[in-house]
Amino acid sequence: MLIVALGWLYVLAMVAITAPSVWLGLFIFIGGGVAPVMLLLYIAGGRMRRARRLHLERQSELRPDDAAAGEANAGVTPVIDRDTDPTVSGAVTPASSNTRRITPPATPAPPSGQSSDRGDTNRTAPNR
Repeated sequence: MLIVALGWLYVLAMVAITAPSVWLGLFIFIGGGVAPVMLLLYIAGGRMRRARRLHLERQSELRPDDAAAGEANAGVTPVIDRDTDPTVSGAVTPASSNTRRITPPATPAPPSGQSSDRGDTNRTAPNR
């Protein structure tokens, strides 16, 4: 949807450039490009606004005491430091941390014996 809106704005910008005056070009671009695209994006964004509103309502139903804080901090994720926070299960202190080295996978061993594409060099060719 966004690519169509950007394409439409590009086309209208090219039309506005060919206008005989700057004021007419601005009127063409704003009236025929920006205003319809804003209206289109507003209508298309209705689902996201509705989903966000329902999410906030469900969140306030689940935790009524945090309803005011949930609306104020909507979309904010708290940062938890796993190294220093003792409430996090499996917290690792710097003294007891084990560093693991990431090693690349081992290269496969070459096939045993001679490969068939090189021919069998152990046998002699039959005399014909």
